[in-house]
Order: sequence, then structure tokens, then C-alpha cells
Amino acid sequence: MTMQLSLSTQVLLNELQTAARVASTRSAVQALSGIQLHAGDGAAGTAELRATDMEMGLRLAVEATVGQPGEVVLPARLLLDVIRSLPGPTVNIALRAAEQDVEITSAGATFHLRTLRNEDFPHLPTPFTD
Repeated sequence: MTMQLSLSTQVLLNELQTAARVASTRSAVQALSGIQLHAGDGAAGTAELRATDMEMGLRLAVEATVGQPGEVVLPARLLLDVIRSLPGPTVNIALRAAEQDVEITSAGATFHLRTLRNEDFPHLPTPFTD
């Protein structure tokens, strides 16, 4: 499955700065040092950033145009550095499953980040609402 989404660079950067603080910096499980990016298939047009250090978990909803639903785990610090350096107002993120990476593009800039094992990222409980 190939995940594709497009969203505001500034909105993504703001939420990533929060999520990166939760991602574990010293764990034997490499996926815990990452942020799981989940692109929903609902009509709401949202994506979710998920991070955990196994003591605390965080889910942050971000507005996005989802071209293809899916999810991927990316290294938190590296992703934050890449998004911070993007020149354009919008960012496109596409999972390239065969290459085991994501392609991040914005205003002529292109980056490829290797994915972490999505299977190793722990399931976060679904928050309940009244």
C-alpha cells in the first residue's frame, strides 16, 4: 500500500515539535525513536502523529489532504529537521513501500527518509469521548 498525503508545512512542523519530545531517545526498540504518521481514509481529511516512550503516548490530529490512506514510522529527529528545512508552504509525503522509504517534497525540494518497522510501534489506545 502506498500512503500519500499533503498538508501545511507550518502546521506539520508545529505538531512535530511536540511529538518529537515524546518519542523515546534511548530505547532498544528502534521504532520508539520514531513518530508514526497515520493517514486516515475518512472524509474528514485528517492525519495523526503518534509518539510514545512506553510511559507516555501522544496522538496529534493534523488537517491533511489524504490521497491514499496508510501509516508509516519515521525517525522523529530526522523528520523534524527535514520539515524545518522545507522551502514551501505545503508538504507532500508519499510512502514508497518497495524502497522502504518516504518521499517528502515541497517547492522543488525532495527528501527520502528510510522508514522504521511499523510492526514494532506499539498500539496506542483509542481515546474515548463523551
